[in-house]
Amino acid sequence: MMRRGALFVATLILLGGMGQARAGSILDFNLDAVHPAGASISYAGGATPLVGTDLSVDSVVGKGTPLNALSILNLTGGRLDFQTGNLTGSDSGHWFFGPGGSISITTTAPIVAGASNTLLSGTFTSAEVDYSNDGIPGYKVVIAAFVNSVDDNLAAYYGIAPGLPWAGNLNFSFFAAGIPPGAFNSFSSDNLGSGDVITSAIPEPGSLLMGSIAVAGLALFRFHRRGA
Repeated sequence: MMRRGALFVATLILLGGMGQARAGSILDFNLDAVHPAGASISYAGGATPLVGTDLSVDSVVGKGTPLNALSILNLTGGRLDFQTGNLTGSDSGHWFFGPGGSISITTTAPIVAGASNTLLSGTFTSAEVDYSNDGIPGYKVVIAAFVNSVDDNLAAYYGIAPGLPWAGNLNFSFFAAGIPPGAFNSFSSDNLGSGDVITSAIPEPGSLLMGSIAVAGLALFRFHRRGA
């Protein structure tokens, strides 16, 4: 009986230690529908990248995080800037862009104690712009994937261990003239819509192993109880 109790306690300790690196810990940055003058999304044509400049980001919320889940932090002067890899192809409804480039979310004041003004930075793995030809002139949507890092102090606020890699997605709408494969430019900030940048922490391999051991331990404990 003592051995079973020790096994159960050890398993609970292992499960408890998984909190800071568990899968499904998401930070969701909200892209405001109101953007500053000079904000734009553009593609210059040919083998050039998609470029987003000075897009407004007003807040971030943790979803499924070990600490402060659903806690919303407002950003001061939050901005999203990005550049994808070059155009790799197109069809009647899409522009496709390759990997590379950069993405960053910055703020003009620390969001939590000790945080830098760069909250997120990374590079794209893929990106595309979807063109709507269903009666909404010029309506377009950016859909992109990237790998990134998050400021350690912001991650810690949500209970996520510092230094983990992250993987994210960008979804954003705007209006601009142009059909694939032609160039386009939103020109006015009034033509920019809303969206979000979602990024999720990737657990360390050691944490995944620890989780597997913990689950196996619970299964073994239940087996012993059944056989008792």
